[in-house]
Amino acid sequence: MKRSPIAWIGGKQLDGEFILKFIPEHVKIFCEPFAGGLSVSLEMLTKGRICRKLIINDLDTNLINFWKAVKDNTFLTNYPIITKFETLEKEWEKIKSAEVLEPWQFFLKSRLCWGSAVNKQTATLSALCFIKNYHLNNIPKIVKATNLFNSVKTEIHNTRYDLLKQEKDTFYYFDPPYYGYEGLYKYENFNYLEFNNYLRNLKGKWLLSMNDTKETRRIFQEWNLLEWEKGYSIRGTAESRKEKGKELLVANYPLLIKEKNNVQ
Repeated sequence: MKRSPIAWIGGKQLDGEFILKFIPEHVKIFCEPFAGGLSVSLEMLTKGRICRKLIINDLDTNLINFWKAVKDNTFLTNYPIITKFETLEKEWEKIKSAEVLEPWQFFLKSRLCWGSAVNKQTATLSALCFIKNYHLNNIPKIVKATNLFNSVKTEIHNTRYDLLKQEKDTFYYFDPPYYGYEGLYKYENFNYLEFNNYLRNLKGKWLLSMNDTKETRRIFQEWNLLEWEKGYSIRGTAESRKEKGKELLVANYPLLIKEKNNVQ
């Protein structure tokens, strides 16, 4: 089930339930250092599998400000309901080129641009997405996310993944930029070798999802790897469709599906 109210390149909208099969049944602290669409965190919260605290982080300030507004229940207060495409077109000229976006502007850009190209200043408005109400249809998910965030202690940070404070009893789920596509995110110079070295020194269990390439298999070869097929939702076209692509799950523990899924 799609839990996230926003569209995000490489997001796990279609894969949350599958990924949860490889995460311990209950974790005290759940940390997602590359927040993106937060599909896995929202799935964990929905299933009641985070006992104490959720830690959200991302380097993208507009993204984090959106999630903060959702958590603080201020998003809908400032969200203008736009029902005419002509009105949106006028707003879009300001939205598409702005470096700093209001949370509602970020949300609209996420839901209504071609290919979810939120970080591109050349993002093109999709009339089809507007007609299909991809923005209004996701408002209930924002309300649901607000309630979920407030069901546990939730911390939201806007920093580099390696500057987050490490806490005891934390399980980490990493969904970093796809290898070879870093420019689509706020991580144009992302160093995967440095990231792998960070994983070597990280205390606690962690799970990583990445696109499956020769380079990613080489970089993460020392860990447990599992190949799987990820669902991609292709939006903004005359025929929105779902496609499959090969991905890797990487972990510092055996990747086994168990009935109760308690990773020892």
